Amino acid sequence: MSYQFIYSGPLLFKSSLSKEDCLALLKICNNNKKVKYNKNLAGVINEEYKIENLEAVKIILNKYFDEIVIAVSNWYSFSPKQVILKSAWTNYMKAGEFNPPHIHSNCKFSSVFYLQVPEKISKESKNFIREYHTYYWDQMKDGTIINKPVDKNNHLMDALRYCVYSAYGKGVDFFVI
Repeated sequence: MSYQFIYSGPLLFKSSLSKEDCLALLKICNNNKKVKYNKNLAGVINEEYKIENLEAVKIILNKYFDEIVIAVSNWYSFSPKQVILKSAWTNYMKAGEFNPPHIHSNCKFSSVFYLQVPEKISKESKNFIREYHTYYWDQMKDGTIINKPVDKNNHLMDALRYCVYSAYGKGVDFFVI
């Protein structure tokens, strides 16, 4: 697994699942469209379902948890003993539906997996992806990274950073996979 740090306040952990694991999770999600789970949803998504077969999800994700522990250890200077999957659900978002930035108060870590993205959205995100890969934090002469992004190729990333700071800038620990 490869991952990278996004230096913008709280830990944002970006990673990728293997294609095989992504397809296996998608199959689990598609087989769990029984229990509606959007009663506490922060946004408007009609189809949100609880994944009841957590053991199958754990089998797929366990191999990724070690990397998460390493990232958290490097970022926060403490080592969680383990990552425990307490609950999971799936959102099937349609045009016009949304879910704003939010926190889950009953956990330390939260994650999002994008298992299937329409081609049109994938094409629209190319500028974001290009900018993401050219966005860097400034460094001192000795190589120490400082809390100041380089002012170049940064419009979309700064908008994301401002969103994160406004939603989570009060010391809440979270990360996104």
